[in-house]
Amino acid sequence: MCWEVDYKFFAEQKKAQDARIKQEKRAGVIDGLLNQANEQGEKIEVEAAPPKEVAPAK
Repeated sequence: MCWEVDYKFFAEQKKAQDARIKQEKRAGVIDGLLNQANEQGEKIEVEAAPPKEVAPAK
């Protein structure tokens, strides 16, 4: 009887640990993708449009 209780307890702990590991991996992947997206966004430089000629008002 005690062995069954211990087995269930350790099985639940293992499942919780596996879930935490998966969540940490997902968070790491998401952080990496966001960092890459931010770096790409910073690298792109938009050329300024030439100023339009202003005609004097009559």
